[in-house]
Amino acid sequence: MRVHWFVLRSRGHFLLRRRGTFIRVPIKERSLEIYGDEKRLDAMCTGDTLFSGRLPLERIGCFRVPQPLPYRVADAPGRPVLVVENHNTYWSFGEWNQTVRQYAAVIYGGGQNFRLTGRALDQAIRETQAFGAEYFGDLDPKGVSIPLDFNRTVEPGFTEVTAALPLYRWLLSNDVHREKSECRSFVPDLAPKWLGATMAVELESLWSAGLWLPQEALGIEQLQRF
Repeated sequence: MRVHWFVLRSRGHFLLRRRGTFIRVPIKERSLEIYGDEKRLDAMCTGDTLFSGRLPLERIGCFRVPQPLPYRVADAPGRPVLVVENHNTYWSFGEWNQTVRQYAAVIYGGGQNFRLTGRALDQAIRETQAFGAEYFGDLDPKGVSIPLDFNRTVEPGFTEVTAALPLYRWLLSNDVHREKSECRSFVPDLAPKWLGATMAVELESLWSAGLWLPQEALGIEQLQRF
C-alpha cells in the first residue's frame, strides 16, 4: 500500500502495525490512535483526503462524520424531505406534517451548519425512504445563500436541495417583514439562482428597501390554514 511517509513515521508506524486489519471509523477516533490528538487529522484534511489529495482517508480506515441532522418522520415514503433553517419552524412544520404527510420527514438544518451536512442529508433520505429534498429558510441574503452554498459544495453523487417554492411564495404574498439595512448590499444573482427570475424581482425590491422576511411568519397556526 502506498501511503505518505509522514503517516508511516507517526506514533508507532500505525499502518505497519495494523497491516490492513482495521474497519472504517470516525476520523477523530483514528486521529487519536495515530497521533494521540483527536483533532490533528481533521486539521490536515482537504475534503476526504490528506496531503493535498494524495492520500484518501479510506486508506487509513476512517471518514469525516457530517454534522447530524435532527429530523421528524412522517409516514410518507416516496415524498421529499423538507429542510428548514430555524428550530422553531422545525417544530411547527414537524407537528403539521404529522397530519398532512406532505413530506417524508422535516429536518432541522441548523442555519449555516447545514452547509456541511451532505452525507447526513442522504442518510436521512435513505432512512425515511424519501425522494429528493426541499429547503425552506429566511428570505434574507444569508438565508438564501445557505442552500446555494450547500449545493455548490456537496460531494458528487449526493443529494442537492431545491427551493420549497410554495412556502416561499406564501412568505412573499403575506409580507411579514422586518428591517435589516445590510440586505441592501445583496449579491445581484443570489435570489434568481434560488427562487427564479419572477420571485427574485419581488424579493430584491424588499432587500433594496432594507427589508427581509422571516420564515417564522409561516408558523403552526398559518400552516393549519395553508
